[in-house]
Amino acid sequence: MTVVASATVDLPVYARVIGHAWPDLAEPIRRFHNPNPEVRAWGRLRFSCGQRWLARMIARLIGFPRPGLAVDTRLAVSRQQPPLGSAAEHWHRTFAGHTVATMMYQTAAGVLAERYALLEFQFTLSATDGSLIYSHRQTALMIGSRRWRLPDACAPYIEAREDPMDHHRININVRMTLPWLGPMVTYDGTITIEDRPV
Repeated sequence: MTVVASATVDLPVYARVIGHAWPDLAEPIRRFHNPNPEVRAWGRLRFSCGQRWLARMIARLIGFPRPGLAVDTRLAVSRQQPPLGSAAEHWHRTFAGHTVATMMYQTAAGVLAERYALLEFQFTLSATDGSLIYSHRQTALMIGSRRWRLPDACAPYIEAREDPMDHHRININVRMTLPWLGPMVTYDGTITIEDRPV
């Protein structure tokens, strides 16, 4: 994993990646993506899985829950402590007791990367009418310091967006697809950002 080290390292990861478009994001989205040092949120999301048994099995192995209309969801995002400093963020998601933990960081190319186990997903970020749009660029296999980009024909593909609801709430929509299996998992719904202690 290559983490950017620069004079902007104290900015949140998302602010550094999206750059001048950061002020264009709605206030609750900027607040959610500014863990200082931590931000938490909760909600009940709707989960659906692909029709093929292999897609459902992979989703379960990753840690996603069984399909449901109101799956209890908890999120905790914190800035990574030394030696990485604030150049990375740890995302801890709990879906009905199932945990999915990932690391977010800015790559040397200036895009957002999300690391899950041996996989790295890269995204460009954009702001549209206050919403945050994730555009999937590529997926890679990571073993130690070695990185191999996976062919698009066999790599997982992720579509995601966040839309503001009010000062404390964000609507999220995430869809993961495998080209050779079709949809693997989709989840959407509203999360509420917890107030930080004064």
